[in-house]
Amino acid sequence: MRIGVVGRGSYIGRSFHAFINAVSDHTCDLIPSRERAWAEADFSAYDCVLVCAGIAHNETKSCSEAKYAAINTIMPLEIAQMTKAKGVRHLIFLSSIIVYGEDDPIGNPKVINPNTVPSPTGAYGRSKLEAERRILPLADAEFAVAAIRLPMVYGSGCKGNFQALLDLAKWLPVSLNNENSRSMIYIENLNHYLLDCVEAKAGGVLFPQNQEYVSTKGIFECVAAIRGRRPLFIHVPQPFFGLLAKVVPVLKKLYGTKVYDPALSTNMASYNVVSFEESIRHSLA
Repeated sequence: MRIGVVGRGSYIGRSFHAFINAVSDHTCDLIPSRERAWAEADFSAYDCVLVCAGIAHNETKSCSEAKYAAINTIMPLEIAQMTKAKGVRHLIFLSSIIVYGEDDPIGNPKVINPNTVPSPTGAYGRSKLEAERRILPLADAEFAVAAIRLPMVYGSGCKGNFQALLDLAKWLPVSLNNENSRSMIYIENLNHYLLDCVEAKAGGVLFPQNQEYVSTKGIFECVAAIRGRRPLFIHVPQPFFGLLAKVVPVLKKLYGTKVYDPALSTNMASYNVVSFEESIRHSLA
């Protein structure tokens, strides 16, 4: 099987490309997306196309709504239309948990279940959800389409909030004792999941995640254990912590709860090949 990955600069795309070519009998090519370079690709050569290209969530402040729509909605739609016209049998579009909106206030856990209706609150989330709404109807008996609503992806070399938190945990001996939960997925587990999707020709809206929810406290504990020390935790009473988070918004990102109900994520054992502790160890390397 030959797989085309649109998004040569994508962390997920580059990782999946290396993974496929190293461990499977399939062939994987990286297809550039900038300056509409994807339009020159020969999509007829592929059995499956994975669309990783797009503007990331952390670029919100520097991007207009129109630019998000152009890159995260219109471009994936045009790629989907072209792949279908060229006879590709399967398209996978990487969407995001952000289609369900930002984190709720601390103390109000957001548990996304099969009945939860998407309600994006920012340009990034709106652009991803609109792309889903336009791409998924292209599916038919000859063309399978999957939209994967990814939680936070982390791993060695991944930039963003998780890596910043790991760096903080490496050097800060003190953390807050308040509990929270997050759905996340380690990059190697995601690679195995994507391979499963390709081989099963999976379609519809999909929700991969690590088998274990991740907590900020758990990250500090794990990093400390790996580095041979014990962290000091300070407990902040919940009512005060909620008020403090309104003044310091980053606390909501660090200690809010946003998870997928396990009922949304099928066959987790098949692709969760790396435990949480091992994933943190690898991410620190």
